[in-house]
Amino acid sequence: MKQSNIPMIIVSVIAFAVLLAVIGGSVFLIAYHIKYKDAPLSPGMPAQTQQKSETPAAGEETANASSTAPQETAAEEPSNTEGAKTEEELPTENARFEGDYVLKITRDAGQTYFDSITFCGDTVVYSLPSVKPETSGRVWFGKDGEFLLTAVADGTAKICTSAEDEGASLSAALEKNKPKILALVLSAEQAALSKEAFRQAYDQLIEGAVKASYDTTVICFTVFPVCRKSESTTALTDGVGPENIAAANDCIVECVKKHNIAGENVYLLDAWSSLADSEGYLPDALSTGDGLHLTAAAYDAVFAYLRTHRVPEV
Repeated sequence: MKQSNIPMIIVSVIAFAVLLAVIGGSVFLIAYHIKYKDAPLSPGMPAQTQQKSETPAAGEETANASSTAPQETAAEEPSNTEGAKTEEELPTENARFEGDYVLKITRDAGQTYFDSITFCGDTVVYSLPSVKPETSGRVWFGKDGEFLLTAVADGTAKICTSAEDEGASLSAALEKNKPKILALVLSAEQAALSKEAFRQAYDQLIEGAVKASYDTTVICFTVFPVCRKSESTTALTDGVGPENIAAANDCIVECVKKHNIAGENVYLLDAWSSLADSEGYLPDALSTGDGLHLTAAAYDAVFAYLRTHRVPEV
């Protein structure tokens, strides 16, 4: 071999060695990556310490936990409606009258509401304490049981607020006692008046009550039905039937609507609907026997209707 070829041979050997080193290094890296493909390639450092989020800084842990942890739905507070019906759960009723002046079906207003009501009327109210003792002290009636609508309306009849009361006009009784709620309750006896006379007297009655105690809410009951004529019915129902009662109730509706639209606290309770049968009569079982006055069961039906047709915001 010639001396001039020795450096070339040395260069070739070195190049070959470098090539082997490169090839070996590549093979090592490939093998390492295959074995630790899910771990970082930085040697000597465990994979769990290589995460972007290393040990969280103070205050950061709470923020991260709240942003990454599954969100739990807060438990709803139980509503305070146990035993109460929602509006959707209230039974439907075929109301005979419509308007803001008509008391519509509600949840049972309860005993406290019922106890806030004072009843004023003719003979169907006069006998009320003896039939339903829980109403004692809240019944206003005509002196000696006399209650003629026209006389009460013009102030000439005396109204007693208790058995010991000597009586005064309805306006005077209202000015003195100022009940929270006054229920005006009339029997079919008053329906014997002509329609025009009944309308004028009833309108005068409401007007006087509102003037005497403006803050008193007035509930006007429609006239109760009477029984069909039979041997047991008395002269109390002579000349009075479904047609007369319907005419009287039309007048009551007209008067209540007028005063309610004027902004007065006057409302209609269709109490007739709580007692009348399909033909507009009072069932015999709900009468004391004279075809006009009511049994305890009848009053129960009326009072249940009253409690489930409460005055707004009272």
